Amino acid sequence: MSSQVINSYALMGVSGGDNMELVSTTTVPVTIKDITISFPAINQSDISYLHVVMNGQVDTSGYGTYLNVNGIQTSTYEWSELGYSGGSSENSKTGHPFHTLLDASGEPQFCTFDLMCNEVTDTILIKAFCGMAGTSASTFFNTIGGNTTASQTSFNEIYFETGNSGVKFLAGTKIDIYKVTI
Repeated sequence: MSSQVINSYALMGVSGGDNMELVSTTTVPVTIKDITISFPAINQSDISYLHVVMNGQVDTSGYGTYLNVNGIQTSTYEWSELGYSGGSSENSKTGHPFHTLLDASGEPQFCTFDLMCNEVTDTILIKAFCGMAGTSASTFFNTIGGNTTASQTSFNEIYFETGNSGVKFLAGTKIDIYKVTI
């Protein structure tokens, strides 16, 4: 795959600024339970952060969608979120995968994630903004958190899962991964 460099300010009509380089793009060809995207390791020392965009939908309502990083799929993520879905909501968890949407209700969803390895503790930090356009109510969540697994100094895998074995991501769900330098 050839590399693309995008000046994000140019995308907004402003010159100068940071660069986004496409690392991987994946469009799910069939309905699938989990999405795993592996790529050559990207050292945190070489980038400012990793930017991930997920644009898709699951087939069933009532279950959340989750992000895991670097093959760490154990319950070592901690997060807090503030959101709105017909009324404001606050939620915090420890010992769970990183939450993207509480109830991925079979409606289109769009999430952006910024990931970095903390320079002091070598743990993963994540901030996310996720939205879903629903027939009954639109939803958004702004989530911050991370993973407590030590010695995380690079990125090599992004993994999305649903909160139930019977729930699947629909064909056409797309994941784009960029490395960003400022």
